Amino acid sequence: VPLTGKAMVLAGDVVFVAGAPLVFSVFDPAAAYEGRLGGRLWAVSAVDGSKLAEYTLDVLPAWDGMAAAYGRLFFVNQDGSIECWGAGQKQE
Repeated sequence: VPLTGKAMVLAGDVVFVAGAPLVFSVFDPAAAYEGRLGGRLWAVSAVDGSKLAEYTLDVLPAWDGMAAAYGRLFFVNQDGSIECWGAGQKQE
C-alpha cells in the first residue's frame, strides 16, 4: 500500500488504511506529510491482500483516528473535523 499509514482498521475481511500518498516533490518534499496533498484511503482484502477500492481524502486523518462500527467508517481528521462514511456515501 503506497501510503504513510496514519490510520488502519480491520472490518470483517477488509483492512482500511488511510494516510498521505507516497509522493515527494523536489520543490516541496514535506507536502505529503504535512497534508497539503490530501490523503488516500485504501480498502484491502484481509484474505489475499488485493486492493478492493481506493478513495481520495480532502484531509489527512489524525494518527490512529479511524474506527469501524455498524457498517460505517469514522474518521477524526488532522483539522479537527469528524467524518462518517457508510453505504457508499460520506457524511459529515
